[in-house]
Amino acid sequence: MDLLTQIIDFANSFVALTNERADSKLDFSVESLHVLDEILDEAHQWVGRLSNKEIECLATEAGCYIFEVARKHFGGEYRWFDRFDQPILITGQPEFEVALHAVEKVKMRINNGKVDSIPFFFDGYTLALNRKKSALIV
Repeated sequence: MDLLTQIIDFANSFVALTNERADSKLDFSVESLHVLDEILDEAHQWVGRLSNKEIECLATEAGCYIFEVARKHFGGEYRWFDRFDQPILITGQPEFEVALHAVEKVKMRINNGKVDSIPFFFDGYTLALNRKKSALIV
């Protein structure tokens, strides 16, 4: 299975799991990142009781959701980032290169709380795209 297919599958799995809740609807819109941030805030409340494996699984699926929001709205290509052993989304080539590192950001959001806001993180990504300047967004 290629990286694109894996990321789409993880994102769709996360949507299916979270949309079972009456109060959360993820629809791959940029606005839905606020809902995602609320879900991750709940996970932050449990951080002391979650295993590393549970955090890793949640971060992977939620990160893939963020990737797919970005790709659906701004395009891009997934690549493997060896340094963190995780995927990244590259947008803007060949003119410039913005690399979105969503899985690591979700881990930070779960562990650190609201200080690592997902909507603020995504705003940094869109700002870099609008400026057409190369950047690594983590």
